[in-house]
Amino acid sequence: FQSLTEKFLEPFQQYFAFTIPAGIWNPYLSPPTLKTFQTDSFLNHIREIPKSFLEDMPLRTSTLPSGKRSVLVKLYAKFLKSPHFPLWFNKKRERAKKKCDKIVHKMIRKVRFERLVEGKPVREGIQMYQAIHRHLNNNNQSAKPKAELNDVLIRHRAVLRAALPSQIIQALDEQVEKMREEQIRKKKEWQIKYQQHIKQQQRLYNLDV
Repeated sequence: FQSLTEKFLEPFQQYFAFTIPAGIWNPYLSPPTLKTFQTDSFLNHIREIPKSFLEDMPLRTSTLPSGKRSVLVKLYAKFLKSPHFPLWFNKKRERAKKKCDKIVHKMIRKVRFERLVEGKPVREGIQMYQAIHRHLNNNNQSAKPKAELNDVLIRHRAVLRAALPSQIIQALDEQVEKMREEQIRKKKEWQIKYQQHIKQQQRLYNLDV
């Protein structure tokens, strides 16, 4: 049963894997990433899955490959709609993302950023600046922010601030400020909804408010 379960879950492995670029790579422009999951795309993948995979799945249906393939697509479609799928998938996905982030952070610390910036077009400088702020934001909002990583990111940002035209830096700073205000707004909305939920639960169970 275990081997059958592992075989059934095998097509999902493509969403938990990533390829690490060879040598020194730019952690802001070309980091390893996880493939985006889309239901239609996944089911199309199952429709085109190799015959050898079908032969390993003991499905009760026609001996024709087309019959097995149709049953398998329906089986996966049903699994995707089950309450168990998002719990399992998100847990595996989060674990893979942590591994991916760890590799990216290691390269951020290792790379000689001044050399990466030298000769780059303004467009890529903007992309790197935005990526740095995403990393800063994610790190600061994590359960255990890494001070060392923040120091490196701030140093890299300073390199870009010295390299990019002042009017672009001003526009980027305004963009970052708008993002920060939006995050504060969403956080307040979540807090209000959470308090409303708590009050509803207290009224429901006749608890003292």
